[in-house]
Amino acid sequence: MTIIEQYLNRKIDVLALRGGTASGEQQLSQTLADADSGGDICTGIQKLAQRFLLVLLTEQGSVKYWSDYGTTFMTELRRGEIRTDAEMRAVFALAEQDAAEQLVAEESDTDPDDERYRHTELTTVTITDSTAYLYLTLESMASSADFIVPISLVV
Repeated sequence: MTIIEQYLNRKIDVLALRGGTASGEQQLSQTLADADSGGDICTGIQKLAQRFLLVLLTEQGSVKYWSDYGTTFMTELRRGEIRTDAEMRAVFALAEQDAAEQLVAEESDTDPDDERYRHTELTTVTITDSTAYLYLTLESMASSADFIVPISLVV
């Protein structure tokens, strides 16, 4: 099956967090386009991962006319009081629960299972003086999910 065929009959999203891979360590770039591309679109499990990260990293109350959107995760991080793995895990657990409620509320039974949220686990935390590295495992409602490669958007 070609990449184009995998997109047939699916809703798409603009890829806002570029550079993702199916597994492994990868720093994402928050760009809609760059010098090499006019932008990309995504679907499937990557679309779900992007939805989760956008909710998680949006400070609750920061979106005009949508005060409930987002979590307190970034607010807690900005306070600079998280110093241990245990503190990070506690803050993440509360934010994940809040994000889960928001994601599930906007889903429909007709959405593909690989785009419906189940859970995200914080598997590893590394905290340095100025940086926190979080390693997450995201689960959809699908028993397994194919990683559908983002495709360039032709403008």
